[in-house]
Amino acid sequence: MRGRSKRYAYHHCQTSDVTTPKARLEAAYVETLTQLSPSPEFVQLFKAVVLDAYQTQREDSKRQAAELDRRLAQIDKRRARLEEAYLFEQAIDKEAYAPLSDRLSEERALVQLGRHDAELDGLNVEALVNYAEYLALNPARLWHEADPEQKCRLQAFLVPTGLTWDGERFGTVATGLFFSSLLPESAEAGSLVALQGIEPWFDG
Repeated sequence: MRGRSKRYAYHHCQTSDVTTPKARLEAAYVETLTQLSPSPEFVQLFKAVVLDAYQTQREDSKRQAAELDRRLAQIDKRRARLEEAYLFEQAIDKEAYAPLSDRLSEERALVQLGRHDAELDGLNVEALVNYAEYLALNPARLWHEADPEQKCRLQAFLVPTGLTWDGERFGTVATGLFFSSLLPESAEAGSLVALQGIEPWFDG
């Protein structure tokens, strides 16, 4: 919208056919994001549960990997005895050696595959959980710091179905899975639906 000396940015909601000053709308949006944040105590509990589950999985993977390493060592010993019997002692002929060797190779390949599956990927889970904690507690700050493309991605993550605007306030917020799982039970089900229908609009 054009003023006496410059243009003023407005947003227009196609759904409700409401036009609102950009600054006012974005301030309301930031306030809505702030309301999404769970309590720090709740996030700390969530973080502890995730890290404990990861540590348990890590210990289980270590035990499984150790068992598979033991089986690989046994297979290698059997192959060594087979090679010795065939090459040095000549206790078996080629016809007997070939199928035994193939069987050991297949067995080792299967165990090696299981050994690979038992290894956890190289993700720094603690760092990821720390970032998730920061995101949960500071969605409004992240919004302020984000560039336009990052804001689109952040909004899609936080409120994937978008938001409706009636000119005064946003409608019910349907959050993403992450925030839905973090919202305290005391949060009203209807307090917190897309910035759907909202688009920048300039007049003249």
